[in-house]
Amino acid sequence: MDRITFTPMWLDKPRLARTKVDQLRAAKATKKEISAAEAELVAAEASSESVPRFFIKLASIIERDQFDAEMEGTYRAAEIAPFQLRDIAVEGLTALLEDEAGELIDLINAEYGGEKLEAKEGAKLKAAIDVLAELWPAYRTAREQEARRARMVPTLAFMRWCDGWEGLSDRKGVAVEYAREKGVIPDEILRRIDPLVIRVVGLEAYSTQYGQGQAGN
Repeated sequence: MDRITFTPMWLDKPRLARTKVDQLRAAKATKKEISAAEAELVAAEASSESVPRFFIKLASIIERDQFDAEMEGTYRAAEIAPFQLRDIAVEGLTALLEDEAGELIDLINAEYGGEKLEAKEGAKLKAAIDVLAELWPAYRTAREQEARRARMVPTLAFMRWCDGWEGLSDRKGVAVEYAREKGVIPDEILRRIDPLVIRVVGLEAYSTQYGQGQAGN
């Protein structure tokens, strides 16, 4: 079974220290600053503290599609494309404001097209969107779906595709052993892992299935 390794940057102290040294050298920092960073690097490399390594399974196309189908069907958390959210917002503004919606629709289209809005324009659009979320059910439902997906994808991807780890400890410094039950990592183990670690590794696991991850680097 194919799998790749991944370590969140902030957990790899030697790597962080090397990056800091390289950045200081590139910026032509003072000799004192570089020497201090080099000392941190030596200490990090000499430390007995292990660097966690997570193993991410490379799922088959069918497994990937099953995951997405579960997100859409079971959890009502299908992905919403930016243009879909824009279209729902335009529909709502047109229905609620009729002829007065033109300026706001122009702002939405400008933002969707990648333009940077002026502070005043951005504030005006945000206020309108906040009202839209209250008064237009379709838009409110779409934003709730977005939020549901953003919260659930990392955890479910971690449970499904994190295929093991090494060097992982809980907040008390006690080693966390890897285990699976019924195809997923059980809650009693997940509760011992830093939620940020679950989120970052989970996002990496999901992105990896689409060839967008950084694991193995």
